Amino acid sequence: MKKLQVREFDPAILNNATLICNGSTFTDTYRLENGKIFKMIKSYDCLDYDGQNLYYDFCSNLYKKLQLSNSISDSSVVTPDGMYMNKDGLVGYTVPFVDLKSFDYYLSGSKDLDFITDSFIAVANAVKNLHNESIILPDLASPSNILFDPETKLVKFIDYDGLQIQDLCSFNISSVMFFGTNLFFYNAKYYNFDNNIFTSDFDKASLLALYLLYTVNTRLAEYDYRFISPDKENRKWSMKDGAINYLFDYNGIKSSPLEDDIRRVYSNDIENKFLNSSIEEMRKAYTIDFSRHTFIKR
Repeated sequence: MKKLQVREFDPAILNNATLICNGSTFTDTYRLENGKIFKMIKSYDCLDYDGQNLYYDFCSNLYKKLQLSNSISDSSVVTPDGMYMNKDGLVGYTVPFVDLKSFDYYLSGSKDLDFITDSFIAVANAVKNLHNESIILPDLASPSNILFDPETKLVKFIDYDGLQIQDLCSFNISSVMFFGTNLFFYNAKYYNFDNNIFTSDFDKASLLALYLLYTVNTRLAEYDYRFISPDKENRKWSMKDGAINYLFDYNGIKSSPLEDDIRRVYSNDIENKFLNSSIEEMRKAYTIDFSRHTFIKR
């Protein structure tokens, strides 16, 4: 197992580097001349008071996560190999480059239900293993953060700072899991409000949300917005009478193996399931009309 190396930051590391992502709130991502990926923390100068407090929380959180990277044994996580510091503190970290394309590259536009099913089972199994190491992936439903080999079904999770490791929270949440200002996870089943950490049920819901997006082009969180009345005081949901049936009927899910999975997602108290067995049953008994975004029973 490679050990994290702590190094003094030298700006020359960015010589001939290529900026590949600057859309994150707190970091810019570079491809270095040596091939490695460098996540560099942005300057906080342009932030207001509240933004600067959040910035310092992010930096402190990331520093602690980096210290834990050597303890992660699961090879599906692309762990940092270098942490860079200057006199003011943490500057960023490097991870090895992984020569794989994203999950979205292969799944977007795919009309092969067997391939979609096998791919999601591979990702779900990888997530299960990470739960055994107390790792949650609140940004799981952002498929660009999943690297994938369609032949071997090898799964790699990048964006290390977006992981929730033990009690160290994530500042990243996939946009698939909220709609407008409505936060899908505003529920004690999914989020521990005392410790500001997600539960494993959130990952299971994220997998289901991503599966529905790729198969029948349905955003689960949008139905949450339209059909769920949040009780913010008690941090629970109240299902609007009969509303969930619209989702089932419109997408051909009524009485299918997915119906129970979705009802669990919208339950305040019943634990979610990993989708493996349900989507395995779906491919045996259903086809998809991709033009109408609906499952059709064989």
